[in-house]
Amino acid sequence: TPPGSPPPPPAAPAAAAKATEAPAAAQGEGGMSKKAAKKAAAKAAKEAKKAANAAARGQKQGGAAEEEDDPLKANYGKLPLMNSSVKTGRTWTNVCDVGSSMAGTRILVRARVHAVRGKGKSAFLVLRQRTATVQVVMFADGEHISKPMVKFASNLTKESVVDVSAEVVKPDSPVTGCSQSDVELNVRTIHVVSAADPN
Repeated sequence: TPPGSPPPPPAAPAAAAKATEAPAAAQGEGGMSKKAAKKAAAKAAKEAKKAANAAARGQKQGGAAEEEDDPLKANYGKLPLMNSSVKTGRTWTNVCDVGSSMAGTRILVRARVHAVRGKGKSAFLVLRQRTATVQVVMFADGEHISKPMVKFASNLTKESVVDVSAEVVKPDSPVTGCSQSDVELNVRTIHVVSAADPN
């Protein structure tokens, strides 16, 4: 170095460079370590699961509250156990006797649930007595049929025995798959006499 010249700046030691790089390598995105990031992700997943469970409970409770507040609740549900020898005074109609000549009349039928199909505000059931079958229809109109009533019917298990009070109506086209193809039953009340176990 020539006399009077300033000394050159000291070079950074290699060990010091490695030391400054080590903490950065140990940290993840945003300065968080991999271990801390994994822990935070697990905590977030746990919180999300708790929130989902709480929402499900709220939805279930909301549905139960809706059924409790339903002014048409008396029109559906499960009947209490009754003594079969007690006469009710009601007249029952056999499914095989239901025909288009009865259109406009209201009948009472006790039969087994052969098929169930629910969608939104509507439900379709097929009732069976021996080999005779008839289609039952329900549409939530708020006057005779409520949404909880449709939901109740949609959740009926096959082979359950039900009492149905309904108006006999002529469909626009024959009901395929039912022996009583020239009629439908427009439900007014539906009650479970004996519920079958789900398959």
